Amino acid sequence: QSNLADPEVCHYLNDVLGWAQEARCKESYFLEDPILCVLNTEVNSGNFIVNREANTLHLVDWEKPLYGDPSQDLSHFCAPTTTLWKTDYRMPDDDRKRFLETYRHAVADPHLRDTIIERVRLRDPFNCLRGVSWSAMAWVEYQTGAHTLCNADTFQKIKSYLEIPFLRS
Repeated sequence: QSNLADPEVCHYLNDVLGWAQEARCKESYFLEDPILCVLNTEVNSGNFIVNREANTLHLVDWEKPLYGDPSQDLSHFCAPTTTLWKTDYRMPDDDRKRFLETYRHAVADPHLRDTIIERVRLRDPFNCLRGVSWSAMAWVEYQTGAHTLCNADTFQKIKSYLEIPFLRS
């Protein structure tokens, strides 16, 4: 709604929001078949500590945990707005499939094992919209001086997330 925003981007995002408003009520897994666990909600690459000597992996930064479907964190981890955040890495489809299949095979619950790939697929557009929405808010704050911490690299990344080719991807 910012008068600073590109009208083409606003129009596109309004269309996406309209789609999301309709689609969110049709997600049968999340409404009729919930599977709940503790979520980190910020599974960015910088929030993992790898201990190679002990062969362990630790997820840190638990300031915003939620209780919800495991597809939330899995989808967020794979989303371009996450993988590209402080890197130039966009997870290729083959890597994403291999990652999700590896996770699926490690799941103990047979029902979750059978449905996790579909749950992630359904969650993906909402996680991408979450990342883009945050970026739009931050872009406005950078433009108006409301963002107290300013970083040129971060601002460039935020701008790239709001370009039509990225949004359509």
